[in-house]
Amino acid sequence: MASVAVVVGASIGGLLSGLVLAEVCDKVVLVERGELSDTPAHRAGVPQGMHAHGLLAGGLAALEQLLPGLCRELEQRGCPTGDNLRDTAWVFSGRRLALGDSGVRGMTVARPLLEHAIRRRVAELPNLSIRTNLRVTGLLYGAGRVKGVRLVPALGGAAEELTADLPRPTDRYRPSQNSGDFSSKWWLVGALKRRSRSATSRRRSGPREFHGDPAKSGAH
Repeated sequence: MASVAVVVGASIGGLLSGLVLAEVCDKVVLVERGELSDTPAHRAGVPQGMHAHGLLAGGLAALEQLLPGLCRELEQRGCPTGDNLRDTAWVFSGRRLALGDSGVRGMTVARPLLEHAIRRRVAELPNLSIRTNLRVTGLLYGAGRVKGVRLVPALGGAAEELTADLPRPTDRYRPSQNSGDFSSKWWLVGALKRRSRSATSRRRSGPREFHGDPAKSGAH
């Protein structure tokens, strides 16, 4: 019997989860509540999408491992890259760190461009499909386990059920307490190793300046 995985959310986390699942499942379905543009564009479902973003070395390496050639494509499309210490001004508590060669490479990138580049590649997988304008309203249970999700069109219409061997949530989906699905069961389902999570940093002031207290900035 064919194995089917459903991923709730087709943002970056959902796309990369779908990419990994497509390696081990016969069919993967990504369910997205919004509309997805054919070109890089800000989406209402991604409120931080217009912020400046940067990929740290770990995230850059993880994306390149999952999608070979992606980093080169982003560079060719104008995303600045360079040594994180030599080519970036790090300012903490009003003091700038000394410049030097760290050997750690990073990239600044617009979120819509990054997401679109990933989605275009993932959408080409023969056993993966992306369904848009659908909201997940709850889970389907049977034989003591989760066996799928309940869907309704975001713009109104008849509900449907989508069964799966492996329902997979992303951080954007939170079951409603009123739906009866607000339980630890959901978070235990689909324990996929999170090797697809990319490390991103948001730059608060300009594409090559970081400001803030080192203890609060999360920079290492």
